[in-house]
Amino acid sequence: MFSPHHHSPARTAAAMLAGFAAIALLAGCTTTATTGADGASTAAPGGSTAASVDPGAAETAPGERAAEQRSEADELLLYIIEEEKLAHDVYAAMAEIHDRNPFANIMESEIQHQELLVPILAERGLDDPRTGVEGTFTNPEIQALHDEFVAQGEQSWSAAIEVGIAIEEADIRDLEAAIEAETDPAAIAAYERLLAGSENHLEAFQRQQR
Repeated sequence: MFSPHHHSPARTAAAMLAGFAAIALLAGCTTTATTGADGASTAAPGGSTAASVDPGAAETAPGERAAEQRSEADELLLYIIEEEKLAHDVYAAMAEIHDRNPFANIMESEIQHQELLVPILAERGLDDPRTGVEGTFTNPEIQALHDEFVAQGEQSWSAAIEVGIAIEEADIRDLEAAIEAETDPAAIAAYERLLAGSENHLEAFQRQQR
């Protein structure tokens, strides 16, 4: 199972929510209650022993590796591809609400970021966690972040820019953690491309504040 550390996605999600709540308060916005990161923990099936498990039931379909068999690198990969979808879906909502750049341009890049990770999921026998429906997510932490960010970003243009900054800063932290956890050169190369993209996106949002 995933071993939490100082760059874990769960802590990143909690930090994003807490940090953005503080920004919203400073801006005079009303912040809604959000789901805590603890709600996303998944318990492994318990109470089973080798003697009591039906061998047929223990078989795992292709692409459905059991959670207890996943490495930290696998968990980060699953989180990050949904985090990239989060960025796309939030930016798409902001582009529709405010009808201004840089959201429309950056959201297209987020699609490319996701596609870079799809072959790595397949190589590891991991199911793609993305739902295929805009605004919906498998990971409840990411669902809570999406809903919070859209609610905040629709309040004003400046709030929308703060949302973009918060998302890209979190992406950068998680990508750095993923690179640190990885041993696969192909995955590291993909993450480094995503990291460079997130740094460019962060600069684009920060320029809107100048």
